[in-house]
Amino acid sequence: MWRFSLVALMLSGCFNPDDIFPLIGSVTSTESPSGQRVQLLREEQGRCDEPRAFKATTTDEAGAYRFELFRAQTQRLTDFGSFCFRVQAGFSSGTVSSLNLNEVFSEQQLMPLPDWNPALDWWNGELEFAPVRTLEAGEDEARVVHRFELMRDGEVAWRVDDVEVDRMSGEAKRVRPRIDDDAVSEFSGWTQMRARILSAPRVELNPFGNPDDTVVEVTAGEHLEALLLEPTPPSRGAWCPGLPLPCTLTDGALTPVELGGIENVRVQVPGIIPRAVVLRGVETQTSLMSVVLTNGQGEEQPPIIHAITVSAFNYGDARFFVIPLEVTYEVTQVRVVFPSGVQRISEVSVW
Repeated sequence: MWRFSLVALMLSGCFNPDDIFPLIGSVTSTESPSGQRVQLLREEQGRCDEPRAFKATTTDEAGAYRFELFRAQTQRLTDFGSFCFRVQAGFSSGTVSSLNLNEVFSEQQLMPLPDWNPALDWWNGELEFAPVRTLEAGEDEARVVHRFELMRDGEVAWRVDDVEVDRMSGEAKRVRPRIDDDAVSEFSGWTQMRARILSAPRVELNPFGNPDDTVVEVTAGEHLEALLLEPTPPSRGAWCPGLPLPCTLTDGALTPVELGGIENVRVQVPGIIPRAVVLRGVETQTSLMSVVLTNGQGEEQPPIIHAITVSAFNYGDARFFVIPLEVTYEVTQVRVVFPSGVQRISEVSVW
């Protein structure tokens, strides 16, 4: 009966497997856009988790390219589910640009895939780079977001974006990326720059973008080696009251630690006068956190409040924070309070 219904649908003209859906796009390059190889990858499960090579072409003199897909190549005939497609270009600079298409049901004009040389300069805490694209007058700040990451053994040691979103209002604000010494001196590694370009403005009811928006992801080929002194914070290997021993929040491994929504994270320190608390890989739904210090007499001091913004690069991404402290007394315990709980943290350092 099912096979008969499918055949009847196809014969009725409502579903023609030979319908052609063109994908039309272009690349922008720091060199000549002509002859640039562009790949089309496909994932048959409807998600682009592990798409496989499907087609390839090269751009014309103007940097334009075109793929033609039959309807039967864009969806499963068994249940009419959509395939996911990824269009990707790898440039001689090492930069890779891509965009995902969750479904293809008609001709589509795609966003340009840009080459990018950010010319990254990182000096005295200031991060300077060339944007992947300049915003036009009146464009939403979150249309183009840049991200700096310090990587170590496959884990993110530090991350900063140039657009942040207020969790309460949904307002996006462009900020000047700054990297404090306490944020990066603990771990050596290599740096990478990434960018996201959103196809349309965010909407008021969904400030973090629409599921149907097309997003161009760009990873710059330029890398900097971050060979740092790697000083050890006084909190390395410290006991975390309430958590199993040894404490994996202070071991320097940068592995995300499951915390199950607890509200208080405590780190015992050896009677130091701290200057900062550094939190890496924080995953929480709260908009404010606080740091409560216990002095040498066992007395807790007034909380230090710190706002938690949302990543405009990707709403669910883990966050990284340096919370400066201006104290003149010895501290024996640092307690970080998350009123709505915290799901994961990869590392806590007290300097």
